[in-house]
Amino acid sequence: MTIYTPKSLDQAKEIATLISDNPRDCLRLHAAFGAHFGGDMAITQNNAYMLKGKPSLNADAMSGVVRRSGICRFMVITSWDHEHCTYQCARNDEPEQIVHTFTYTFEMAKAQGLTRNRNWQQMPMQMLRARALTLMLRAVYPDAVSGIYSPDELADNMNMSDDERAQISADSLGEELRAPSQAPRAQTPPQQHRAIPSNPPADQHLPPAFSQTAPQDRPTPQHVAQRLLDVATLGKINSEDGSLEDTEWDEDKLNEVTERAAKVLSWTDLEVFATGLWTLTQEQGSADEVDELLKTIKSLGYSEAKLGIF
Repeated sequence: MTIYTPKSLDQAKEIATLISDNPRDCLRLHAAFGAHFGGDMAITQNNAYMLKGKPSLNADAMSGVVRRSGICRFMVITSWDHEHCTYQCARNDEPEQIVHTFTYTFEMAKAQGLTRNRNWQQMPMQMLRARALTLMLRAVYPDAVSGIYSPDELADNMNMSDDERAQISADSLGEELRAPSQAPRAQTPPQQHRAIPSNPPADQHLPPAFSQTAPQDRPTPQHVAQRLLDVATLGKINSEDGSLEDTEWDEDKLNEVTERAAKVLSWTDLEVFATGLWTLTQEQGSADEVDELLKTIKSLGYSEAKLGIF
């Protein structure tokens, strides 16, 4: 419980006035999603959006709801580029051999008439990941997220300006939106499958593995943080049949680290998060989770001196 967790309606109104320019919407979002965040209005406000009277929850927050529900055995991105994003996941209440796979492609978005929108032209990878994630969550975990939609999903199907739609999508995905004047249509790559720059051209905290990657092709710090979290909470591999067993993380610790991952907005934040996650995984995780996290951190090019974790 925090100072932003109201004990009465009057307290909720007071907090809403303090943290939001639109207290009424803040109260409605808290009523819709507050229970998923321990009643904390500030955290709810940071992850939820009101679009023309319709409450929505960003894709990463939806995945957090599923993780905290206890029904998720694992969820992980297995393949991702400018053309598609593929997730795999499993439930704790299903046989271990059942693994669900979901892929969302640029062609699918095109068939739905979405790719004409500026958000899809400027940040296709981010949009593909969000759509693949929400598609999977609602299909496999309807008991946790049934009826919940992300802001970008609602925006793509609402009557609003392209600039407004793009800004809503960027905000919900933790991205920086490039102004139209910075990217004239004549200079856009032919396929328009380019993501937006999510960090300064010369960032001393950029993971070494991305140093030779064009800014528009890099994932965001929050996406990398989510990837590290997925690996750290993947579970233990059964040596007999190769299946994944439940993660051994304490629920409170898992909630804490999930919230921290959602707050990673810069490469500096990522370094701090990676160090903290490594420490917690050694305490909470299985040997398999520790090994996989170490491999993933090394794949980013981080050195011992940089993070001091090995």
